[in-house]
Amino acid sequence: MLTQGVRSRAAGQEGRVSRLHGERRLSVVSGALTTVAAGTTTAGHLFSFRNPDTAKKVLLRYLAVDFNLTTAFTGAQAMGLDVISATGYTASHSGGTAIDVGSTLANSQKIRTNDATSCLTAGCVRMGTTGALTAGTHTLHANPLNQTQKWMGAVGAQISATLLDARDDGDGAVRSAWEFGQDEGFIIRNVVLMGAAGVGSLIVTLEWDEVTL
Repeated sequence: MLTQGVRSRAAGQEGRVSRLHGERRLSVVSGALTTVAAGTTTAGHLFSFRNPDTAKKVLLRYLAVDFNLTTAFTGAQAMGLDVISATGYTASHSGGTAIDVGSTLANSQKIRTNDATSCLTAGCVRMGTTGALTAGTHTLHANPLNQTQKWMGAVGAQISATLLDARDDGDGAVRSAWEFGQDEGFIIRNVVLMGAAGVGSLIVTLEWDEVTL
């Protein structure tokens, strides 16, 4: 699922990309998350992203997370987040908040207004509100692509991590974008059960291209 040698900008697309349909950026924040279960195949899912399109591929080139503890746990604990690939992703997650990337609000998240409408239809991108999302229909990889963890001792403790960066910074280096075909995507999960009283908010920031290969 990794595509080698693909530049992220419209000018100079290389390798397997035959047409760039659009570049998109998104940053979204959760509600006040609490008592979220540790991640499994169906539990602890906080953010979901699915490509339903039969023709267009999604090339994810940047993904970052920030979690901020706003109410302390009764007992200090570790907290973590991971990102894991989903295949056979034939039904999107439900619950939480559906994030509009252009299916309803025209031009939403486009870098250029003359880009094509996103191939990510309503409900394909979701963020948890006060709890986890309800899992869709998918098969998760055996292990996450990346993960991060930090000790949460008091209000203000924060996780801040870049989980993927395949952007072209102009130095000519070859980087690997994460490629999603039809019914493929990724999920960001909570790693450690959120204990009593603790509350926090999650920010997910991402950049992707929608292309024909």
